[in-house]
Amino acid sequence: MVPLIQITADEVNQIIYSYLQDSGFEHTAFTLRVEGRLEQSPHFNDYIPRGQLVELLTKALLYSEVETHCKGDSLITDCRTPFALLKKHDCDISDAMEGVVNGDGEEARNKAPSTAVKRKAAIPAEGDGQERRLKRSAEPETNGTINHQASTISRVVTPSQNTDPVPMDIVPNNSEAQWKSRQTTQGAGDGSTLDVALTLRGHTSEIFACAFNPVYPRILVTGGKDSTIRIWELPEASDDGSSFSEPISKPPIVLRIQNKGEVDGTDITSLAWNPQGTLVAVGGFDSVLRIWTKSGDEYMTNPQHRGSIFRVRFSKTGQFLLTASLDGTTCVWEVATKTLAMQYRCHSTCCLDADWMDEDQFACCGGDGNAYLLQPVKPRDDEKVPIHLGKIRDPMTMRTLKGHSDEVNIVIFNPSKTRLATGSDDFTARIWDVTAKPERVTASTTKGGSQVEQQTESLVLKGHTKAICSVKWCPKVLDGRNEMLATGSSDGTIRLWDSVTGESLQIRGDHKGPVYAIEFSPDARFIASVSKDGWLYVYSVPTLKLVWSWYSGDFRRIIYDLDWQMSDKYNRISLCLGTYNVVVLDINRVPTLRNFSG
Repeated sequence: MVPLIQITADEVNQIIYSYLQDSGFEHTAFTLRVEGRLEQSPHFNDYIPRGQLVELLTKALLYSEVETHCKGDSLITDCRTPFALLKKHDCDISDAMEGVVNGDGEEARNKAPSTAVKRKAAIPAEGDGQERRLKRSAEPETNGTINHQASTISRVVTPSQNTDPVPMDIVPNNSEAQWKSRQTTQGAGDGSTLDVALTLRGHTSEIFACAFNPVYPRILVTGGKDSTIRIWELPEASDDGSSFSEPISKPPIVLRIQNKGEVDGTDITSLAWNPQGTLVAVGGFDSVLRIWTKSGDEYMTNPQHRGSIFRVRFSKTGQFLLTASLDGTTCVWEVATKTLAMQYRCHSTCCLDADWMDEDQFACCGGDGNAYLLQPVKPRDDEKVPIHLGKIRDPMTMRTLKGHSDEVNIVIFNPSKTRLATGSDDFTARIWDVTAKPERVTASTTKGGSQVEQQTESLVLKGHTKAICSVKWCPKVLDGRNEMLATGSSDGTIRLWDSVTGESLQIRGDHKGPVYAIEFSPDARFIASVSKDGWLYVYSVPTLKLVWSWYSGDFRRIIYDLDWQMSDKYNRISLCLGTYNVVVLDINRVPTLRNFSG
């Protein structure tokens, strides 16, 4: 006998909590989380897709429509009244059109299917999933592990080789992978509408990450919700930068992740090239680390993590790879041998970000409100033993950087690797002097003999009124100024800070939605920001004067991520759009940016 369907109040509360987070109702979500004691629920860490509540309600309406219009073995097909969540349904059938189709008759067999049966569920409303960074891991099996054996990867070089069913096109002509010039109405800071954007089409869902190859400037990698990674070979730039290059002549390399287990595909959350530009590492919701070559060949796959991977970072030499996961651990991988060097469990909850200090030391942060700096155990003063590369396997000193009162979303070292910046849901960023001696060394040790230290002194950057979503160091120290830091927040503002005094130097509030990503230009002349409102703004540094802006359009107006490339004759910005497209902006074609001298 098939067991009855059971829906518990706890499950309903979890779905409502997810909807509130996605919609930006942070205070209401917090209240439900506390009063409902959701953290004590076994479902609290279950993965709930964005828009799940809306999708379930849509399917419920479709079921109600069919149930209402089915009369025995007959079906009402001419009802003109749409179904709604908050209104009672009354069928509107005129005498001229009134009719009940009998399923046994010849006439019924010749009729087209009812629109009620053919109709697809409405697209769920776009939520702030990236704003909260979707801090829920995939649902484990009963033994506490995820079935990774069911994951397979297929390499698709041309569209004709892809045998998967073709998904419904939401965007017109979205199935053909090609470049296409387009004109977009510009915003404040522009004197005219410029043809500067080339659109890469091919993804079938939102795109969350993009990265230019650091060595081969014509290669761009993108990944998103459609469980694919696409490696694009961009066209050659024109010699004088005055005109657009020819469109690409071949489609991208498509790496498709196919899951046959409990996890339905995987959202791509993080991408990173190694310094040599030969390998790209990928992390996603299915907890599996994957590395491919730039030509699309699989290099390694490992299911060590038991939660979604939110960050992948190569070390400066490319010898090691760092991964941060919602299972609360950070893994260090030896790239050449394709093996796990060490796995560290620092956090009591999820690990959200990690960054390298050098080949031996790194920092991580997570949902417990702490950041950690892991360093090789230093020799005694009387021991003349240098710290060599490869010490990552030795016992480590774990320094707790304690001060934030909520989840820490970001850790990032400054270019000189002397200070660490953190950004948190407590509305603040902090700057830590990692060269300073910690205030306290605890008597306890971790497993393996690692020492535990604690540091509480930090420079607190206050001013934002919502969570910090992005933190970036200025790549250069400008003449006459201290080293600067920029932050982007869910409050729709970006701020430029003096990292020595903690002074808020400039603030801009042009965005009408959460700021998802910010990026300095490599020459430190500009800073760009993107948001849920679909706008890209480019400001001068250090004045934060608005120099140029670009709008993605009214359809699915959202930009998730950006990357800024500047090398030789290339100067361009890649954008991940909610329209399932990637846009590359040729900055050399923007006179206000090319000729800016302020």
